[in-house]
Amino acid sequence: MAGVEGQNENDETQDDQITRIQVKFRKTRPPVFKGDPNPMAVEEWLRKMRRKMNEQRVLGNLNVTIASIYLEGQAYQWWESILAMPDVEIATWVAFEAIFLEKYFRETMKTMKVREFTNLYQGDMTVGQYQAKFEELMHFAPYMIPDEFAKAKKFEEGLRLEVKEKVELFKLKSC
Repeated sequence: MAGVEGQNENDETQDDQITRIQVKFRKTRPPVFKGDPNPMAVEEWLRKMRRKMNEQRVLGNLNVTIASIYLEGQAYQWWESILAMPDVEIATWVAFEAIFLEKYFRETMKTMKVREFTNLYQGDMTVGQYQAKFEELMHFAPYMIPDEFAKAKKFEEGLRLEVKEKVELFKLKSC
């Protein structure tokens, strides 16, 4: 039975273990997911849940049980429908993420975000706004920025010409 690191798992039932972990986990104020179709909200919820699971050392199939507690509204209804399917067993976090992303983060949305990142241009944004948008979208196309050099080059390519020229001058002065 998987659980929290350092626990003597033979002394408690799985229900006791889930309750104990849930009480401890709740203190971290995990986010609730209600079925928001925004791909950034989907990514953010998964990222935060992963981080909190790691921080609390929630292991094995308990990840799925604990995460499902923080599904509400449409998301919880969807989860109940998954659990009701006789041939579907979601026993691991990887399986949960896969089915969750299949439902809430369609491939077409990911393709749109990759395209948006590919075509990202500073335009009327400040450099700070452009940087925030760049960092938001780059997670959808990690293969486009395999290292810091590629990341910097891609960022620079999207800057307005007058900003790009200042960056070039700065690079010359710092060499």
